[in-house]
Amino acid sequence: INSFKYNHIGKEYFNPDKRVPLLRVMNCAKTIIKESLPIKCLEATMLAIYLTRDIANLSRVPLRFASSVHGHIYWHIVLALRGKCGRWGALGLSRRPDLGFKP
Repeated sequence: INSFKYNHIGKEYFNPDKRVPLLRVMNCAKTIIKESLPIKCLEATMLAIYLTRDIANLSRVPLRFASSVHGHIYWHIVLALRGKCGRWGALGLSRRPDLGFKP
């Protein structure tokens, strides 16, 4: 996911919809990989679902939250993951590189 650039320009290259069936999410993820264009956090979440599809005993929960900067609200979504050991993690893409990887 880190190899994809964040889409800062506002042009939508894909038409993601978080309310579609899983098959359409998977097809959108395949298109994202094929096209390799800049993506936003919803596309990154769809990509994370696709990339983790073959991992057994992994719970996946889309996690949506908001942040506020100088009075402007920004919405985010990541894929929260829980392994069979009970530990949580998340996959996603941030607007800012310094907000990404956390060990």
